[in-house]
Parts: sequence; structure tokens; C-alpha cells
Amino acid sequence: MPNMILMLGFVPVMVLFAFSVQWASLSGIHSSAERLPVCRDSYLGYSFLLFSFAWVLFFLYGVNIRFAFLLPVGATFAIAGDYYNLQFEGARHSMRGESVFGGIIFFTMVQLCYALAFLARVSVETLTRSGFLVPLLVAFLLLPLALFFSRVWNKERPRRIMLAFFAYDLVLGLMVAVAVSSAIAYGGSWYLVAAGAVSYVVSDSLMGVTTINGRHPISEFQTPWLAYLIGQGLIQYGYTLLLL
Repeated sequence: MPNMILMLGFVPVMVLFAFSVQWASLSGIHSSAERLPVCRDSYLGYSFLLFSFAWVLFFLYGVNIRFAFLLPVGATFAIAGDYYNLQFEGARHSMRGESVFGGIIFFTMVQLCYALAFLARVSVETLTRSGFLVPLLVAFLLLPLALFFSRVWNKERPRRIMLAFFAYDLVLGLMVAVAVSSAIAYGGSWYLVAAGAVSYVVSDSLMGVTTINGRHPISEFQTPWLAYLIGQGLIQYGYTLLLL
């Protein structure tokens, strides 16, 4: 069994390797609008691999553990959110041209599932006493909101997207604060989970100042996706190690 979990750890590593190779193949395409149609099928494929990875880990190690199902359920919401964030035609049509609104909604559900899954494995009292939960909550709520109002908010963009992303920042802050607090209080595999949660913040911050705001740098979809895949892989694998 230890050898099995060790080998499974190579799955997110291989996903990142494939992503990096595919990114290198885009070097001759010099705008994000041209890159997106070329890469989004592959990106959804990488998301599907991590979605499958989460469910495999659950059926191997988490079936009999209370609330462990929340991690793969979160990964399921994530692949739906990726479909919308990658702006497939069906997603754009269902959201009247602004498919990222659907992505925000689904990823809000992701962070709620992850936060609840983390809280199922820890004591809030211990986090408050030994994990600096309260100051971390304040920090991880205020910092994303400061970034939102300074770099993300754009009055020219649809109001529902701005408000939805504002609410998402609050839920994301909760998830990250719980993960980092748990790492401080408990150590061990929580460090992997916390690193994954922080990677999520990096990914969503980059998406906020580009796609959500309306800016479109050449790496609009590559840099956030790199941090996102790292975050997903670390959270899923680190959380499973907690179940052993």
C-alpha cells in the first residue's frame, strides 16, 4: 500500500510535465486569443486527469472515512468550472457570452467543498489555539480583497462577474486560511495541502488581474493554469496522505 500511494504521486507530476510540453509548443502563437482555441481541449484533458485522480484516491483510501468524499466532489465542480473558464462555445452560449461567470460559480463550490473537507479532519479549537486561525482568516480575506479593489475591479466589465468574483475571494480566503492554519497546528501532510491552497491563491489572483479584469496578456491562460494544476495536485495528494 505505501508503494501504491507513492506511485500515485507521479500522476500530478506527469500532468504538469505534459502541460509544460504543450505550453512550449505555443511559442509561435503571440496572443492569448489565438492560443486559447489551440490549448483548451488539452487543458480540459489535464483537468479530467486530476478529476479522475481525485476519485481514484477516494475509492482506494477514503470510502470509509467521514466526509472524505468532499475532495472528489470538489474536483468534479472544478472540471465543470474549467469548462466554463476555458470559454467553450457551449459555455459561452449558456452564460450569454460571459462564460467565466459560470466558472466563478463552480469554483466557489470547489472551495466550499475543500474547506469543509479540511475542517472534517481538524479541531477548530486546535486551529484557533495553535494554528493562528483567526489572524490567518483576517489576512487571507483582506489581502485578496485589497487585490480585487486595486487590480481586478473594472466598472466596464459586467457587474455580475465583478460581484461574483468578490464573493469568490471570500470563500477562497476561508479555504486557504483553514489549510495554512492546519499546517501550522498539525504539520505533516498538511504542508502539501497548504502549499496547494496557496497555489490556488496565486492562480486565481493571476486570473483576476487578467481575464476577470479584461486584460489579455499573452500568457493569460498558461501562467494561472500552471499554478492551478499544482494546487489541485498538491491538495488532492496531500489530503489523501492525511487519510492513511
